[in-house]
Amino acid sequence: LHSFPTRRASDLIARPQYPDHVGRRLRGLGKGLLQSLCLWVGLPIEGATVTKLASSLHGAASKDPPPIWFQDLFLLLELLKGKSPEAIETVARAMLPEAVVSLIEGGAFTANGRRMAYAMKVYHSEPADLSLLVMFAEAERVGYTRYTLALADEGGAASLAEAERIKKGMDLTSLTVPVVERALAAPGRKRSQCARVMHEKGGSAVVFLYHMLREASIPQIDRTLFGDEVETVVLRFKDRIRFVEERSTSRSGAAIAGALASHLLNAKVKYVDETGSSTQQALDKLLTTLANDGDERLRLVEINLRQAPLAGAPTLILRCDKSASLAVTVRALEARQIPLLEELEDVEQLGLAMDHVTGGKRRPYIFRLQFEAVDGSYVVRYSCGRVPSQLRTQFEVHLEERYDVRVIPAA
Repeated sequence: LHSFPTRRASDLIARPQYPDHVGRRLRGLGKGLLQSLCLWVGLPIEGATVTKLASSLHGAASKDPPPIWFQDLFLLLELLKGKSPEAIETVARAMLPEAVVSLIEGGAFTANGRRMAYAMKVYHSEPADLSLLVMFAEAERVGYTRYTLALADEGGAASLAEAERIKKGMDLTSLTVPVVERALAAPGRKRSQCARVMHEKGGSAVVFLYHMLREASIPQIDRTLFGDEVETVVLRFKDRIRFVEERSTSRSGAAIAGALASHLLNAKVKYVDETGSSTQQALDKLLTTLANDGDERLRLVEINLRQAPLAGAPTLILRCDKSASLAVTVRALEARQIPLLEELEDVEQLGLAMDHVTGGKRRPYIFRLQFEAVDGSYVVRYSCGRVPSQLRTQFEVHLEERYDVRVIPAA
């Protein structure tokens, strides 16, 4: 928050375009949060509409100098712009007391209003924790790469005690900032600092790290500033540390997670790319079901073929609106002896839509599958954009339980 330019809010709203902008942003918070804000600053709410509530707040904020609460509110609005409500709510619920969470969840907020309410409470509890909301939202937006625990020296033999510790794993509730810091303090490792450990309801633990990449220097007119170039690493440990999902720009997360696991388990271990395969029969069942609109949760919305079954074998890309389905198109082409999904080796990518209902609204999210032939079966990887973690998990579980197709997040 403190990285914003140090301009007064009055300077911003004095410009012709800002009154309308601020008004629109306030109205987007919904009636519940606007009423809460009005009560907070002593404005009446009886019988007021969303427009009147937003106008009252805007009027109070337009004083010169503007009140401190409005500067905080305006900067929070800018900070949260484009951030996933689901991601902000997930991390905020883990950071705030249960009584506060129940109060916010029970309020008549819109999705944006609830996101704002969570962020405001986190900020007023501890301003520095805003960085965690942003880090988590960015990791959730981009997605994670998943790894599984393995012996560091696969050719060697682990002791019986080591093998037992690896098999047992560890209780992730014992993972704390001091515990992680001790593991990171081992000699010979690049400097990393643990910012926070967050425990999720599903039993996983999310570790936020600042990891030094290299020394950096910034030349100025009369001097040179020296410091470190640092990246943010997010690690999500699952299943008693047997799996980790990492998000880092340098792909250093798996190595850091392996060092942590070795220290915590007192065994030489590492994290390797998760592997898993699906049979041709299982994939045929999936594609046949999608081509006939037989899945109530998934729709086929994109087909990208390296070589289409047409004269000249051209590249072919078919897409439809993500609320629709390509099933009718696929069946119509099959009736004309043009089978699009018969040869998986020709498929560059398939796009599947999965609906998620939040705040009473249904929103489709897109998962893109890629198929890699390995020893008579297929490794299926998927990529997705800004998809909530819980929906990614539901997508994986749905494909495995219904079709025996195991999908892995793409690197």
